Amino acid sequence: ADRACRMVTLVGDAGVGKTRLTEEFLDSIGDRVRVVRGRCLAYGEGITFWPIVEVVGDAADIQETDNPGVAREKLRRLIGDDEVADRVAAAVGLLDAPFQVAELFWGIRRFFEILATDRPLAVLFDDIHWAEPTFLDLIGRLIAATEDAPVMLLCTARQELLEKQPSWAEGPGASRVVLTRLSDADAARVIENLLGQAGLSERARARVVAAAEGNPLFVEQLVSMLIDTGMLRFVDGRWEPTGDLGGIAIPPTIHALLAARLDQLPDDERAVVDPASVIGLVFAQASLQAIVDDDVRGQVPAHLTTLEQRQLVRRQTPADDEALEYRFAHLMIRDATYAGLLKRTRARLHELFVAWADEANRASDRATEFEEILGYHLEQAHRYLSELGPLDEHGVALGIDASGRLASAGRRAFVRGDMPATANLLRRAAGVLPGGHAARPRLQFQVGLALWETGEYGAAYAALEAAIAGAAALQDTGLATTARLALLMKQYYADPSKVEGRVEDRVREGIRVLERVGDEEGLARAWLAMAGLRMGNRQWGAAAKAIENVIEHARQAGDRVLEIRVAPNLAGCAEYGPTPVEETIRMCDELITRSGGDRKVEAISLRALAHMHGMQGDFESARDEYRRARGMLEELGWTFIASLGSIVSGPVEMLAGDPVAAEVELRRDYETLDRLGDRNFISTVAGYLAEALYRQGRYDESGTFAAISADVAAPDDLATQVLWRGVSAKLLARQGRLEEAERLGREAVELSRRENDPIDDQANALMDLGQVLRMAGKHDEAALVGAAALGLYEQKGNLVSAATAREFLGEGLEERPPARRQD
Repeated sequence: ADRACRMVTLVGDAGVGKTRLTEEFLDSIGDRVRVVRGRCLAYGEGITFWPIVEVVGDAADIQETDNPGVAREKLRRLIGDDEVADRVAAAVGLLDAPFQVAELFWGIRRFFEILATDRPLAVLFDDIHWAEPTFLDLIGRLIAATEDAPVMLLCTARQELLEKQPSWAEGPGASRVVLTRLSDADAARVIENLLGQAGLSERARARVVAAAEGNPLFVEQLVSMLIDTGMLRFVDGRWEPTGDLGGIAIPPTIHALLAARLDQLPDDERAVVDPASVIGLVFAQASLQAIVDDDVRGQVPAHLTTLEQRQLVRRQTPADDEALEYRFAHLMIRDATYAGLLKRTRARLHELFVAWADEANRASDRATEFEEILGYHLEQAHRYLSELGPLDEHGVALGIDASGRLASAGRRAFVRGDMPATANLLRRAAGVLPGGHAARPRLQFQVGLALWETGEYGAAYAALEAAIAGAAALQDTGLATTARLALLMKQYYADPSKVEGRVEDRVREGIRVLERVGDEEGLARAWLAMAGLRMGNRQWGAAAKAIENVIEHARQAGDRVLEIRVAPNLAGCAEYGPTPVEETIRMCDELITRSGGDRKVEAISLRALAHMHGMQGDFESARDEYRRARGMLEELGWTFIASLGSIVSGPVEMLAGDPVAAEVELRRDYETLDRLGDRNFISTVAGYLAEALYRQGRYDESGTFAAISADVAAPDDLATQVLWRGVSAKLLARQGRLEEAERLGREAVELSRRENDPIDDQANALMDLGQVLRMAGKHDEAALVGAAALGLYEQKGNLVSAATAREFLGEGLEERPPARRQD
């Protein structure tokens, strides 16, 4: 009613009635509200957007037989906006496009807003306790970002969601309804409502209520069992007991009760419900008929009708629907059925289901859309066969097939920047391959890269070490060298003090090896490592050349994603090097234009733009750009890269004359990097934080962070060595330790000159030395270094710092003692 997105989450244990309550609510609102549905799968690890697949199919009436072109056209007609349609299609596997998660989030949000234009929209997401972290992030973004649209998200979850996320649904626009178990009186009412006038004797009802322990599913299934076994019979319009129900044997738990009900089924009904449990909570009649035994295939429709009457399954679609679907009445029923199957039977049925799905997908050309699910089914078949004994040739082939599908899905997750799903899918893809398989080390290598991006450093190291060992065993020199360099750089970025030898020498040696074996993919990543070293040492010209090598080798390797995403680093080289501000701004604008919607590329380019606009004094644009960049990176899950944002936003705020705002930016990232265990970039953030505190006159705190920066900074991290020396020199001068201060300030200037390219860093070091010299009363020398700094600022186009340098020179003229008259 208030045209704002709202979310209601129903939380409760299994069997407390979340599904029934949800269905009754949706039935009550009828045609007044458009309703679309999607569910998270119990085996949904890595299947981030499966609920959206179901929602899109529901809303756009996409049939399983529709090929991708037909499905996309239906989506476009529904949405009427090609940009939105492309992003939604990419999210659900109908379009191969390298949109990252932030773009997909935006497209899904706009999709819901468009659906809500003619009438309010209710979106049901079932079982979000199984949702991937990225999907939970999507729900949060939808609540926060959907504006002026009558959209409500209705979610169901078990208590385990709150164990993982205790604050779920506590923010604005969200509410949480915790469903508790029934009281004894309410459980008795459920029995009365189920049986009508027949009821139960007091003794029998008391026993059912006590055994149910407030679980309405238990009550429902127990009453159904009484009917199945003939202990309740419908006579003259009412249910009548056939004997004394007080003496019945009641199973002690819901699991025992469900197992008992299933054991009592006739063999032909069991031959139908068992294969259905392998397909999942929801199953199509056509898929079930494809995997049941031949002797019951023709009777599947009749048996499903009987199972529906027994309240074990229920129809999902109208009876005349060509794609007839059923759903187990509750997930616990499906799980109990599946648990009763032998492992070999499970393996056979999982494999049969994949064979049927492959045939159906070949007809519609939509195999990509279902890779994660079919990979899971093959993974399960492989797992059960391996548990039964050594795998034969067929069992090994199942694992290889599963790996191919999971790996393909994992690579698509990587392209969209969904790092949790990437790591999950690729790790599983590696796990089902035989130990000596050629693809396994490369998968482990990719897992290591993904885990690093999510901040799981220890697991990332382990995956990369496994890749090195596996590649070496296969005598794959290119991959072993590439993985070794990746591990080296990850260790260097996390804590350079623990890396033995000169990192640059080791990278150069790796490049020579990769050139010798002609590994283009490895060369692209090796030059990426070299570019990182050059950028870390502020050697921006050399860094730009290294990046150009990355782009060239990535192009030769066919790695379009790396080619696109490394390009913004050219903007970083221009940002910190001698390239003038105006030229750098033009370069950044061009990179954003050519990014093809890649939000990470845009975010990194925006950070460089923010710095340049800060130098020009356009602080409104600079703040908007660095905040947008941080938001994009955090949405993509790039926690580590996002936490480096204050290396730009801190200096921008100091250029704006607001060291308090700079401190806020820098402290947040310092705490994040400390939590992640970083000991490389944290030294730079600490150095900037020391400067922000110095400018506020909080000299003791400034000294603390300058000391941290000095203690942690690597010897070859020249930029940070310059940074902490500059602020430390000023602190020493304020303490009257002028000789020591001047020595440290001159060291900073000398180190900055070794960097060659970063003229802005050189100018900042000169300004720090100028302040020290002035405090020492050396006004002429202070004027000389101030003038040198001004020239560098003007060369760069840093208008704000140039103005500060001129002000410094002007103040020096006023403070200089009058010259003696010469006779």
